[in-house]
Amino acid sequence: MACSRTPFAALTLLLVCGGCGGSPYDLAPATGSVTIDGQPFGHGKVMFAPVSQGSQVEVGKPAFGLLNPDGTFTLSTYAADDGAVIGKHWVTVFREDDGPNGPAPAGVPKFGRVVVPAPVEVTDGANNLRIDLTAEQVRRLGAPN
Repeated sequence: MACSRTPFAALTLLLVCGGCGGSPYDLAPATGSVTIDGQPFGHGKVMFAPVSQGSQVEVGKPAFGLLNPDGTFTLSTYAADDGAVIGKHWVTVFREDDGPNGPAPAGVPKFGRVVVPAPVEVTDGANNLRIDLTAEQVRRLGAPN
C-alpha cells in the first residue's frame, strides 16, 4: 500500500504558517504630542522602544511616528497607524532640520536625539501620550547627530 506524504506536509505547513502575519504582541492605538518648553516640536520623529519586564527577553518591535508641524504624531509598529506594543517604553525624540517641516525654531537647543528621562506607558485602549521636555533637559540629555 502506497502512503502519500502530501496530507502530512500540508498539515505541517498549515500549523507552522497558520499564525503568520500580524503581531505576536498586543498593540494599542497611540497618538500624542511633543513639546519643548511648552511649544510644539514638529521637526523629526519619535521612537517608542518596549522595555523588558523581569526575565522577559523579547518585547516586540519599536513603534515610530513622524512629527507633524503642530508636534503631534501617530505611532506605527507592524502596519501604518496600528499603534504600539502595550507596556512601558523608552522614548527617543529625533530632530530633523532638513525634514519636510523645515528647521526647528531658533530657541530650541541643537540635538540629534534625546531620550525621554522616564519610561512612557502604552495601555490597552486608545492612548494620547504627551512628551513634554524642557530646553534644559534637551541640552543635558540630547546627543549630537
